[in-house]
Amino acid sequence: MSKAKRRSLKLKASKYCIIDIALYWKDLGGVLLNYLTEDESKEIINDFHKGYCGGHLYWKTMTNKVLRASCYWPTLFVDIYKQ
Repeated sequence: MSKAKRRSLKLKASKYCIIDIALYWKDLGGVLLNYLTEDESKEIINDFHKGYCGGHLYWKTMTNKVLRASCYWPTLFVDIYKQ
């Protein structure tokens, strides 16, 4: 592996951590957010969109609510924007 690829991988890996058996993503403020699988992310979107406290919110508002609930997945912004 080249030096540049090693450095890139190291920088990407520094944003993640494993506690017990759960994977977390560290945001810019150092807050740990639960890293969700694709199925879990779909469930969260449905809960926020159609659940008791849900609604047809602006995509930025819904994204902020998901992040405040300590949840994250790589396609978070794209998935919510599509809804």
